[in-house]
Formats: sequence, C-alpha cells, structure tokens
Amino acid sequence: MIYRPQFAYPTPPGCRDIDYVYFFDGSNTPLLNQDFSGRDLSVPASGVPLTLEQDVPFFWRGVKVGALRVTVSGAPSLYEYPDMTVRFKDPYENFLSTDPLPAVNYGFPSNPWAFNDSKLTGAPVPLEGEIYCPPGSVVWFYLSVHNFQSLNGRYFPQVALYGVKRYKDC
Repeated sequence: MIYRPQFAYPTPPGCRDIDYVYFFDGSNTPLLNQDFSGRDLSVPASGVPLTLEQDVPFFWRGVKVGALRVTVSGAPSLYEYPDMTVRFKDPYENFLSTDPLPAVNYGFPSNPWAFNDSKLTGAPVPLEGEIYCPPGSVVWFYLSVHNFQSLNGRYFPQVALYGVKRYKDC
C-alpha cells in the first residue's frame, strides 16, 4: 500500500507542519448559533467572521460546510438537506468565488456531517491552492438558505477549515 498525503505540499526546511482543523459552529461562533429552518435567507447577511488562533500561521487547504440537525419532537426523521449557498472570503478580502456556490460544492450534502456529533464523514473539499493565513487572521463565511422548511428539526450551520499550522523549529 502506498501512502498518499491528503494535501501534497512540501514543508520548508526548518519548519514543521501539523495537520489542523478549525471547527466553527454555534458553540464558538455566535453568528452560527442561528436556526435557519423555516426562514428564507436569500440575501445573505454580512459575513460571519471565522477567527483563527494567534499562535502560528495557518495554511488553509480544504473546507467543509454542513448543518447540525437538532430534533424538535425527539422522533427519528429523515435528514433533510437545506438549499444552501455559501461563499468565502480569505484574510486578504478576496472572495474565493465570483458568486455564491451551492453548499454541495463544499462537501455538503455529498459528504454530510455526522448526526449529533462533531465528526465529519468523507474528505474535505480541497481549495485550488493553499491560502496563507497569518496568525490571528479572519476568514469570512457567507451563507444563504433558500425556502427551507423543516417541521421535524432545527438546523444550525457549521464550517470546518482544513490545513496545517506551520511551526519554525529553531
């Protein structure tokens, strides 16, 4: 068996790359603590800031977007996939797409989040190239939900940014 790294980027001499995933949901990002079922958010609100830690640079290489489903009645039901479009802006104020894209382009619903768990299923969607994010920088997330109605659950957006933290070994 041949091992193929998820992201094939070389680590510069004198540095050490550690795989890292930033998870953002309602527990650490208040603007994501909003139930979007039963609402039409066709015009996205201003971006949601996804603030990165201030320790070392992060090289952003992949992304995954999903929704955590919380049942209202407690009865089991089918998982419904909201009609979501998303858009990202890098720390340098550049949008990663000219228009909002269907969330399926970022791994949802083809690789949905696991039910009631922070673990993800499937691989993240790789970016065209890695994006250098300075320590403490902010990635912006824009979400639109179109005519999504759910009588059996509440849905909360979640985002995961995949990449590496780069440490200089002195």
